[in-house]
Amino acid sequence: MFREPSSQSRLLMALVLALFTSAVVGQESTCDLIGPAVIKGKKFFDSRSGKYIPLKGVNYYPRPNTGELSTGKNRDFFSKESRAIWERDIQEFQKLGINVVRIYAVDPGLDHSGFMCALQQAGIYAIIGLAASCQDCAITGEASPDCYPVALKERGQFVINIFSKYENVLAFSAGNEAQLYAPGKPPEHNAPCQKQFIRDMRAYIDSCENLRKIPIGLAVADFSREEKAMYYNCRSDPDDEFENAEWYGLNVYLHCDPTADTVDD
Repeated sequence: MFREPSSQSRLLMALVLALFTSAVVGQESTCDLIGPAVIKGKKFFDSRSGKYIPLKGVNYYPRPNTGELSTGKNRDFFSKESRAIWERDIQEFQKLGINVVRIYAVDPGLDHSGFMCALQQAGIYAIIGLAASCQDCAITGEASPDCYPVALKERGQFVINIFSKYENVLAFSAGNEAQLYAPGKPPEHNAPCQKQFIRDMRAYIDSCENLRKIPIGLAVADFSREEKAMYYNCRSDPDDEFENAEWYGLNVYLHCDPTADTVDD
């Protein structure tokens, strides 16, 4: 489980942000079974083969319901310490035929190369969450602009620097259901902070010439669908190319009838 960065950790983050682009990002991954994804129109394509990627996946955070690993929401299950868990699960993903997972609560200070390479070898992309549930690691429930912690921008850049070297990173998620942190409040209460974070991360990637241009988007709760889609897709400044989300996810609160045996059902 990781905590809010100490002053020493913040110095380390700053050094990584300053040096990572020239020292690490340019390195080639040895796991290159699937090509980096790019958005063309409204779909993802493999930039190497040119083929359309029909996404089929799951949200993946393998916290058990009981036991030592069941506590807290900030445990990173994707480093070598959790190899036994994710190696087991990736085998199941292959049986399901999925090709993408969305993961949460990554600790950018840990080594994720084993996990990402294992996904790559299984033909699976990953959507990486930039936020987490630790202090100042996500958009909060406060009113804009106070809902955007200063430390979140630094964390987002750190995660981008660490994960952008993996060719099977499909996208980065700048937030997950941020409006639920402000129950009873209208979207304009803290959504501007979420949108500003998206803009900051897009601008950061664009400013680093050695970083792959990985799409930035978000996932939202399943209500006010049309309103949210329009909000995160629009630009208050038509000339600001970074303000809108590049992809948009919906956590759909619908479930199939377990007795259904046809597509129509």
